[in-house]
Amino acid sequence: MNVKYFLLFIPIVFLFGCGEQETIEPQPTEQWNTYMSKDGLAANEVNVVFVDSENNKWFGTEFGLSKFDGVEWDNFSTSDGLVYQNVLAIAEDQFGVMWIGTPFGVSRYDQSTWMTYTQTDGLTDNYVYDIAIDQNNTKWFATAHGVSSFDGTTWKAYFKQSDTTLVHNHVKNVEVDANGAVWFGTEYGISKKEPAGWTSYISNNGNLWNYIVDMDVEPGTNTIWFSTLAGASSLDSEGNWAYISYGDGIAFNQIYGVAFDGNNTWFATQRGASLLKGGEWTTFTKEDGLAADWVTDVEVDNNGIAWFATYPGGVSSVKLLTP
Repeated sequence: MNVKYFLLFIPIVFLFGCGEQETIEPQPTEQWNTYMSKDGLAANEVNVVFVDSENNKWFGTEFGLSKFDGVEWDNFSTSDGLVYQNVLAIAEDQFGVMWIGTPFGVSRYDQSTWMTYTQTDGLTDNYVYDIAIDQNNTKWFATAHGVSSFDGTTWKAYFKQSDTTLVHNHVKNVEVDANGAVWFGTEYGISKKEPAGWTSYISNNGNLWNYIVDMDVEPGTNTIWFSTLAGASSLDSEGNWAYISYGDGIAFNQIYGVAFDGNNTWFATQRGASLLKGGEWTTFTKEDGLAADWVTDVEVDNNGIAWFATYPGGVSSVKLLTP
């Protein structure tokens, strides 16, 4: 072969060889799973998710209560002893007893038997939006008309009295912080109860900020996060307020809950689940693996898996595969 033609042949072969190299597919950064009624969930319209002390996931739906241990499902309805099928709130006390809030009272479930409490027993109203349990195992119930507490023996009622107690009687949620203070979120602001007395917080940013949809305590910092109709606000232990809204990177201003996974913070919104990670925002929607864009609640379990209650797509979970 003529040497000059041989030299021309070499780069041509090299070019064709390069074109045959295998394309490396990007690795997934999260792993999604979805559970619906066909999988064992009581209903696809899910109001609330709760992770108990044994890492079981509980889901309050419009048509019953579900418990999921990661393998098997257990569902509970009025035929089992639940006072009403529409479950709005779930809490666990220090003895592993589950407390279930509905529009028709509270059900107590000790893993074998059921009991029901209504206004006849001491609730200020049968419509129970939320439940929290303090360090003394006292149960606190946020209702459509005031707040009730129950220590296992005695019921107490709390109502708006001038400006000295609750800021408003329509109480949507209740939370207990690391210092034992009890926080109440209403349609017109926030109230905090401590041994020294009551403190109220009313936003100057407009009534949408005063409509408190949910409250969550950030572990380790005792920062209180407030989900509102206008975004999320937080109050740290030094008394400093911070605000997050749509323009900052969150998917939508109507927020239904906040959950924490180390330094990662999840937000449940009506247009997806937003993640604040290392100062960067990412929003996940149905296109990414979320069961539905309307996320009504979020919690993180003991394995770092985030669980999303959606409406009406059932429940989704996600495990972040990158730190």
